[in-house]
Amino acid sequence: MNSLKNIIAVYKLKASELIGVKSKGMGLISVPSLAWDRINIQTPARMSINTKVDGKNTLYTAQLTFRTCEELDDREHLVFMVQLANGKWMVLGTQKRPYCVVQVQQTMPDNMSDSQLNEVTVTLTSPQRIPYIAD
Repeated sequence: MNSLKNIIAVYKLKASELIGVKSKGMGLISVPSLAWDRINIQTPARMSINTKVDGKNTLYTAQLTFRTCEELDDREHLVFMVQLANGKWMVLGTQKRPYCVVQVQQTMPDNMSDSQLNEVTVTLTSPQRIPYIAD
């Protein structure tokens, strides 16, 4: 399992607004300037990427987990862009299926000092590698 635990920023965009993305080779894409919305998160966020070979097919599963005070619509098709501490960027999702699955867990603790942030888990399973954005 390849685990990236140094995510310092998360952005979102409606999948229908992700236009002009071009492949730059194995696991690299170019993304034009788009109006991404930054999500205020408790840093660092966590993402793990798993690879599974089933017969002759390879599936990549990425799971991004972060805490935020913002409300996210879990019924909307969203694409997420994450910024790593080393300056690299990755994109979860595309304009078409398979879409990211968003789960939001709201916490209402019984202790006032416990975290009341929403925990968001974004899961994407795709036959395509989870791409980095080319410089």
